[in-house]
Amino acid sequence: MREQLFNELGVDSDDLRQLLLFAACYHSLTSQNRRDPVPAGTRRWVLDRLIVVNQQSPGHGVTPLQAAELASDEDFLDKLDLLPGMGRQVRANASYFIAERRANGFRRTIGPDDGLVRDALADILAKEFPITPTSIEFVTFGSPWHYALWNNLSVETLTGDLLGEYGDEVAITVRRLDRLDLVDRAFNRERAAFPAIVGLSVELGTLQLVDRYLDLYSQDPRAQGSILVLGNQLPTYFPERFLNDLRIPTAIVCLHEGELVMRGLVEFIRGRTQLQYINNIVYRCNETRAIHRTPLVNLDLTALPHPPSADTVKPGITNMIQTSRGCVFSCTYCTRWRSFNASTKIDAIGDVTTPSPSTKWRHFSLERVFQNVEMFVSRGIREIEFCDDEFFGGRSVTALNRIHDFALGMASIAQKWDTQVSFRIFTTPLIISREPRTQKIAEENRRIRYALQLLRNAGLTRVYIGLESGSWAQKLRYNRKETIDDTLCALKVLQELDLDIDVGFIMFDPNLTIEELLENIAFFQSERSRALQHMAVSATSGQRGDCY
Repeated sequence: MREQLFNELGVDSDDLRQLLLFAACYHSLTSQNRRDPVPAGTRRWVLDRLIVVNQQSPGHGVTPLQAAELASDEDFLDKLDLLPGMGRQVRANASYFIAERRANGFRRTIGPDDGLVRDALADILAKEFPITPTSIEFVTFGSPWHYALWNNLSVETLTGDLLGEYGDEVAITVRRLDRLDLVDRAFNRERAAFPAIVGLSVELGTLQLVDRYLDLYSQDPRAQGSILVLGNQLPTYFPERFLNDLRIPTAIVCLHEGELVMRGLVEFIRGRTQLQYINNIVYRCNETRAIHRTPLVNLDLTALPHPPSADTVKPGITNMIQTSRGCVFSCTYCTRWRSFNASTKIDAIGDVTTPSPSTKWRHFSLERVFQNVEMFVSRGIREIEFCDDEFFGGRSVTALNRIHDFALGMASIAQKWDTQVSFRIFTTPLIISREPRTQKIAEENRRIRYALQLLRNAGLTRVYIGLESGSWAQKLRYNRKETIDDTLCALKVLQELDLDIDVGFIMFDPNLTIEELLENIAFFQSERSRALQHMAVSATSGQRGDCY
């Protein structure tokens, strides 16, 4: 196509000649066939440029120390992929600079002779082979017995990241299976072979469906040669349940977050890396059959700029978006803060590690979030659930400044599309309001209240708040830090702001006492009376108090 453009346009523009040469050089670097090593002089020039890029945009280039380590390595492009964070983006930047250098070199050598330029371009293109897209199928299982446990973001998040990183170098399909007959139907369809990678998202309540799938998968000759990877909640916390399954002896378990795992598996398929260099996986070694666990790392979410795909977006229902991951709290019943610890339960792979502090709350860039929102709005979505484990990330000035920017961005999107977008969030009483025991807490309460008002003006209609218990003894057992008065204060603020409230509550646990049960019942009765009284006062006088 580029040669055709070259001939048809006549190439009387030096800029066009340079652009075509650059395109050919860049494509030769991103194809599977990279025969020519990068000369030492070019490596040094490119690494110097990457140092400057890193100073301007940290994570998009290399540090001086990294540049010194890579300067003598002819395969430094592949090594850039292994850098933490934005390794693939760094390699793309390096490829851009190499192509620029090569194109400049061709222009100096060839000069103004268009015939020689065409010959050089044809020679470059003749050395290339078209890239065959890496085929991937994600299968997510939903429990037909526990509909509340349906997660709508896991495989969409991975799909969006891979498409954003690789574009047409990957071909991805997404399947949702929530009935046994749908599992059977997935294997009855006609196809020559399974994709190169089959990823199963295994949630709570889905083992019956997953077992049926694995039965059929293990018996299907078309699955030979596919890489089977299992992730989400159950594989993360009980990897031995799947690694010891004789039906799938070569299965790989993805622990915790999966974006870099899936990128690594794509590179593994292409022969550019090996399993032991892919973090956050557990697998059996082919030679020894021993279980091998690679290092656990937590992602820098700024290295994930691509929003989830829109495979399952549907108008007329609430669709979910994630703006952050993790939580600033450590409740005993929650799996989030234990993620790294719980994923090392296999005795054969060593001692249990301590939880990493990096599992705390992290946020995506607002640019990614707003891109996700606009994609939804463009498809007719008007109701969004921001399904963060905890939406705010604390009560600091920095956290609330981000909330202010978020509210302004949401309002701007609604104005741009001339529509109303409603949304709901998840948080805890200690974020919303606390009993004002100090002046500092009172000031934080005022700032949070203002942030909630901004969010309400931008479309916030409902807040899910985890109360969990009306018994102080039970709260202590759950490692909940708020007092009963803090809880009441938070509820009052939400009521005064006319925000609908969804409540999370754990009435029963194995250590529940009769006294705690009675305290929970009394809490519900008193709060119901207070809510009714508040509604009556608001309806008659419109007066509102402050919980400071």
